Amino acid sequence: MGEQQRLLAAQFGRLLMQRPGGFTLVELMVTVAIAAILLSLGLTSFNTVMASNKAKLTAESLFSGLRQARAAAIARNVPMRFQTVTTMDNNCAYSATSSLWVVTQTDAAPTMTGLAQGYCGAGPFTPPDRPSICTPDVPRCSSTVKTGCRGYFVDNNSSPASCSQDPLIAFKSDGNAQVGINVVAQGGGTAAYAITFSPLGRVITNAQSENPIDTITVSSTNPSANAWRIRIIPTSGAIRLCNPAAAAGAALACP
Repeated sequence: MGEQQRLLAAQFGRLLMQRPGGFTLVELMVTVAIAAILLSLGLTSFNTVMASNKAKLTAESLFSGLRQARAAAIARNVPMRFQTVTTMDNNCAYSATSSLWVVTQTDAAPTMTGLAQGYCGAGPFTPPDRPSICTPDVPRCSSTVKTGCRGYFVDNNSSPASCSQDPLIAFKSDGNAQVGINVVAQGGGTAAYAITFSPLGRVITNAQSENPIDTITVSSTNPSANAWRIRIIPTSGAIRLCNPAAAAGAALACP
């Protein structure tokens, strides 16, 4: 019996030695299929993470703009207006669905300063502390006019030629909106594009009595990505960034 086992083992060994090297076609097909599945799962997860990051970056930009507007209102002791706009050039219009924003100094009435529409390309300008900002006139900056002027030190300065038309921009976002991101700004459940903070940091009436923003929701076109929400409390002017998907009681849960 032992001799037969030794013979069979020897024969099996010879068969193994005679098997050609490499993989069979079936083995290769199974390996490729498994690799494709793993790659697909990894790519889906990567796309979701990237989309979530884009939404968060957009929400943080809007949140930063709102906080800068409120802080500047308190620091300058004047009303400051935050508004969302379509573009960052002088063709801009107000928009409740844009991630681009401009913060301006405003007096609401009677001169209606601080309205950025049509002047978003203007350079930042901190008005002089005097009753009438444009008396005497504050010229537009250029390569030769670099002190006591408005905007940029270039000859093609896009700030308005007339001081009285200057939107008094304090801060603004960069000109690049994230692709694949949805922004919805609302006030009382309807579309809104502006909010004004008083020197006490509270929400006050907008210059043109527009509906004030109280909520901005930022989401991705990727349904698996995280969404973000910004809430402004009208009574106090407090601004909060939260995650609508966060469990109640969590640090980032929405009120």
